[in-house]
Amino acid sequence: IIRLADGAELTMGTGCDDFTERAHRNTTTVSKEAQVNRKLLEDAMTRHGFIGLPTEWWHFDDSDWQRYPIADISIRDLH
Repeated sequence: IIRLADGAELTMGTGCDDFTERAHRNTTTVSKEAQVNRKLLEDAMTRHGFIGLPTEWWHFDDSDWQRYPIADISIRDLH
Protein backbone atom coordinates (compact mmCIF):
# COMPACT_ATOMS: atom_id res chain seq x y z
CA ILE A 1 0.00 0.00 0.00
CA ILE A 2 1.30 3.44 -0.86
CA ARG A 3 0.44 6.95 0.24
CA LEU A 4 -1.00 8.72 -2.80
CA ALA A 5 0.44 12.11 -1.82
CA ASP A 6 4.04 11.02 -2.32
CA GLY A 7 4.03 7.37 -3.41
CA ALA A 8 5.72 6.25 -0.19
CA GLU A 9 5.10 2.64 0.80
CA LEU A 10 3.27 2.30 4.11
CA THR A 11 4.91 0.23 6.80
CA MET A 12 3.07 -2.99 7.58
CA GLY A 13 5.47 -4.36 10.17
CA THR A 14 6.63 -7.31 8.06
CA GLY A 15 7.00 -8.10 4.41
CA CYS A 16 4.56 -10.33 2.55
CA ASP A 17 5.11 -14.04 3.03
CA ASP A 18 6.56 -13.56 6.50
CA PHE A 19 5.20 -16.54 8.39
CA THR A 20 6.20 -15.45 11.88
CA GLU A 21 3.73 -14.39 14.56
CA ARG A 22 4.58 -10.76 13.70
CA ALA A 23 2.59 -11.25 10.48
CA HIS A 24 -0.58 -12.24 12.34
CA ARG A 25 -3.46 -9.87 11.90
CA ASN A 26 -3.96 -9.31 15.65
CA THR A 27 -0.32 -8.98 16.70
CA THR A 28 0.78 -6.11 18.90
CA THR A 29 4.49 -6.77 18.30
CA VAL A 30 4.68 -4.39 15.33
CA SER A 31 4.64 -0.59 15.56
CA LYS A 32 1.39 1.28 16.19
CA GLU A 33 1.80 2.79 12.71
CA ALA A 34 1.94 -0.69 11.16
CA GLN A 35 -1.11 -1.76 13.17
CA VAL A 36 -3.05 1.25 11.88
CA ASN A 37 -1.98 0.54 8.30
CA ARG A 38 -2.97 -3.11 8.58
CA LYS A 39 -6.37 -2.06 9.90
CA LEU A 40 -6.75 0.36 6.98
CA LEU A 41 -6.10 -2.48 4.53
CA GLU A 42 -8.38 -4.88 6.36
CA ASP A 43 -11.24 -2.37 6.51
CA ALA A 44 -10.97 -1.61 2.79
CA MET A 45 -10.83 -5.27 1.82
CA THR A 46 -13.70 -6.40 4.06
CA ARG A 47 -15.81 -3.46 2.88
CA HIS A 48 -15.52 -4.95 -0.62
CA GLY A 49 -16.36 -8.54 0.31
CA PHE A 50 -13.00 -10.08 1.16
CA ILE A 51 -12.16 -12.15 4.23
CA GLY A 52 -8.74 -11.87 5.85
CA LEU A 53 -6.67 -14.86 6.94
CA PRO A 54 -5.89 -14.38 10.67
CA THR A 55 -2.22 -15.41 10.38
CA GLU A 56 -1.28 -13.25 7.34
CA TRP A 57 -2.05 -9.52 7.25
CA TRP A 58 -1.76 -9.48 3.42
CA HIS A 59 -3.91 -12.56 2.66
CA PHE A 60 -7.55 -12.05 1.69
CA ASP A 61 -10.01 -14.38 -0.02
CA ASP A 62 -13.19 -13.44 -1.85
CA SER A 63 -16.18 -14.26 0.33
CA ASP A 64 -17.59 -16.32 -2.58
CA TRP A 65 -14.34 -18.14 -3.35
CA GLN A 66 -16.10 -21.55 -3.33
CA ARG A 67 -18.03 -20.54 -6.47
CA TYR A 68 -14.87 -20.26 -8.55
CA PRO A 69 -12.89 -23.30 -9.69
CA ILE A 70 -9.11 -23.27 -9.53
CA ALA A 71 -7.74 -22.40 -12.95
CA ASP A 72 -4.24 -22.87 -14.29
CA ILE A 73 -4.13 -20.18 -16.97
CA SER A 74 -1.00 -18.67 -18.42
CA ILE A 75 -0.72 -14.93 -17.96
CA ARG A 76 -0.08 -14.76 -21.71
CA ASP A 77 -3.61 -16.09 -22.32
CA LEU A 78 -5.23 -13.25 -20.35
CA HIS A 79 -5.62 -10.52 -22.97
